[in-house]
Amino acid sequence: MTGHIQRRMTAKQMQTNTEFAASMRSAKDDVRREVLARRELRSPPSGDHETLIEYFLSTNSDDMDFEIARCRPLVTDVFFKDLDTILGRTRFSSKPDEEKIAELEALRQYLSEAIVVIDNAVTNTASAVDRMKKLLTSRDKKATILEMAEANEIDQALVELLQQNIVAARNAEQEDAAKFMEKVLVATSRHFISVQQTSTTMPEKSAALNLQQAAPLMPAAAPTPGQSLLLNATAVPASSGAGKNSSKDNSRKTAGGLYLP
Repeated sequence: MTGHIQRRMTAKQMQTNTEFAASMRSAKDDVRREVLARRELRSPPSGDHETLIEYFLSTNSDDMDFEIARCRPLVTDVFFKDLDTILGRTRFSSKPDEEKIAELEALRQYLSEAIVVIDNAVTNTASAVDRMKKLLTSRDKKATILEMAEANEIDQALVELLQQNIVAARNAEQEDAAKFMEKVLVATSRHFISVQQTSTTMPEKSAALNLQQAAPLMPAAAPTPGQSLLLNATAVPASSGAGKNSSKDNSRKTAGGLYLP
């Protein structure tokens, strides 16, 4: 009898946990839809820097990074010059608005720092695309990975791009491509950790080892379903042209011609 009661209680707890998990997923989806709807309703002004400044000042704090990235082409040196002019005019008016001055100063500092991050992210992503193409299309991936590791070309941007393409491949129901890129990711990540460990000396930089910690400032740039950069990676031929691979090397060959270190 006690065992029957215990099983009933366990089943009830499992059902409760399942319902709770479902409600949490639903809540997250609701929040995501709310955020997307809120952002869709707003349209950045163009041509008028004073209006753009007010646009930033009225932006929800949760959307600030998204809006700066979306408006990056408008945030130019001329924009900052006009922002400084407005800030100076407000500061030296007959009745200075201290609250407005503080808002403008904070906005200028935040924009200055944010666009540096955005520009670096764009540069790193563009470079990562070229490096990923080189890796996925190479005949001898083991050698390519070693060469890239020696050149310090295996970084967070490359790892994140591979992860995004794996997700995109699965969304497009291209499981073979996803599995192939996962093998590449595993082999690459080993050298990514090694490079980070040898080049990182400060304790606070140890977070770079966490491959799941990516939190890009820019709006989501992951390929949409069916649009991963190299979903046909499984068509890459094995290292048949190398000629020097021993039978031992061939025994470590995986799908798509990937050689695990």
